[in-house]
Amino acid sequence: MTYPMPPELLEQLGLERWAESDPQWPEDRDALGCCAEAGAGPPSGYRRRAVGANLSTVIAEALYAVPVSPADAKRKPDDGGLSEGPGFYAWWLVPGSLPAVPSQPHPRDGTRLDLLYVGIAPNTPTSRQTVRSRVLNNHLGGNTGSSTFRYSLAALLMDAQDFQPIRRGAKYVLTQDHNRRLSEWQQTHLSLTWCEYAEPWTVEGAVIATMEPPMNLAENASHPFHPTMSAARRRFREAARDLA
Repeated sequence: MTYPMPPELLEQLGLERWAESDPQWPEDRDALGCCAEAGAGPPSGYRRRAVGANLSTVIAEALYAVPVSPADAKRKPDDGGLSEGPGFYAWWLVPGSLPAVPSQPHPRDGTRLDLLYVGIAPNTPTSRQTVRSRVLNNHLGGNTGSSTFRYSLAALLMDAQDFQPIRRGAKYVLTQDHNRRLSEWQQTHLSLTWCEYAEPWTVEGAVIATMEPPMNLAENASHPFHPTMSAARRRFREAARDLA
């Protein structure tokens, strides 16, 4: 399923919507050129209208909007809440809340927050997830077994918050009380931004490379914090095994 991109993003990228039935549809879509990273053409259902900007940079600029609180993100989309379409989202941290994480300040003047993590929804063409469902149901709700972001947060906070992970089947999760405390911590220390994009999985790696979020593991192996994050998650699993 392909969702429409918002008009302002189309304008920035120099794209326009079209259909394969259009008489101008080329036999080779690569002949259109590329508005994104090398080797990636426009998303299906779009064509290049003019010389476009670097797509990962445009998406990063959209994610550099003023972050909102988790409470505000829960509002209905037409009231400024999370989008019900596909796209990207970025989590931002109150500086000093996770001392082990290197500071990466928000580029806007007066916005005293550090970049923490960048995610997408959906992550495959067949998934029905949206930015809204992924953030609300998995990152802010659920447990560590259903969210890489929540899992990594719990691992980094395990000692400071005295979290005790447990093993449930093949997953490593928090107890009900500790999971509730993690949710409360998120409400106090995190904010987020988001933007819609029709096929986010096609440019996820390029956006992560552009923004360099410290807590991402996938598509981010060269980040200096990657070994520390991996080690924290391993300790979280090992602590759970002790109770198995």
